[in-house]
Amino acid sequence: MFAAVIAPATPVSAAFRASFDTPTIFGIATGQLQDKNEGLYQQHLDRLELELQRSMDYFGRQHSDITVQRLLVSAPEQLGLAKLLASNLDLPVEQLDLTQVMDISTTPKLADSEYVAHVLPTLGAALRHERQAL
Repeated sequence: MFAAVIAPATPVSAAFRASFDTPTIFGIATGQLQDKNEGLYQQHLDRLELELQRSMDYFGRQHSDITVQRLLVSAPEQLGLAKLLASNLDLPVEQLDLTQVMDISTTPKLADSEYVAHVLPTLGAALRHERQAL
């Protein structure tokens, strides 16, 4: 699994299995993917796709024993980013749904894709287990 996180006013980052062992910051924020200027919007989308492909290629070279099976996108659903990326990348792309991996019944805000995109890096850091004390 490869995840892309797109949050308001924060750069896009990528992670493998919610572990930022190979972090990548793309420098594209949600606002840029909502640009009304079609030319600028397409530039931002093309840049995101290129950076995602580069990151996946790099990951593939570093971890040749692991196959990326799908890309999970955490972005406000109204952007339609998962569908756009799915049409241009050579692997399945899905909108991240936290209910598939955790019980969010006590925190219903985690069902909101825009909120999740904003808090996912913090949530991932909170759930991370270190193998050795830092």
